[in-house]
Amino acid sequence: MDGRRVVKFPWKQDRTLLSDNYNVASQRLKCLQKKFKNTDFQNIDTEIMQDYIDKNQMEIGSETPVNESSTFYLPHHAVKKQKNQNVKYRIVFDRSSHSPGNPSLNEVLEPNLLPEILATLLRFRLLKRAMICDGNKAFLQLTLSEEDRDAIRFL
Repeated sequence: MDGRRVVKFPWKQDRTLLSDNYNVASQRLKCLQKKFKNTDFQNIDTEIMQDYIDKNQMEIGSETPVNESSTFYLPHHAVKKQKNQNVKYRIVFDRSSHSPGNPSLNEVLEPNLLPEILATLLRFRLLKRAMICDGNKAFLQLTLSEEDRDAIRFL
C-alpha cells in the first residue's frame, strides 16, 4: 500500500467487546456544532480535517462499516494552544468515550508498550554517540489495517 507499513491494533481479546457508540459520538458532535456558530472555529476545524485528508492521515469512509463487530465512533474536539502571539489548534480524539455499560476503545486495546520517556532520556545520556530522527515523518509511514479502521471512525 503506497510504500507504507500496515499495522493492526493490539486487541486485548475479542474486538466484539467494542460496542457501537454512534449515539454518544453524535451527541458530542451536536455540542461541537454549537461552537461552530463562531465561523472562525468552524473554518479552523474544517481546515485541520482537510489537512489530515491531504496528508493521507485520514480518509472519508463509507457509510456502511466494513467490520460491523468493531465499529466505534471517536468523539473529537479542537484544542487551542496560544504561545505568545501564535495560536495553534489541534484535534483531540476521545478514545475513553463509551456508551453506558460498554467498554471504551482504551479498555479493549492492550496498554501502550512504549518505554517511558524519562527512562529513554536517561539511557540516551549513557552513550557517547546518539542518533536522532523525525518521529513525525516516521509515524506517517504507518497505515492502519483495513479491518481495524472501523474502530476509529468519527463524525
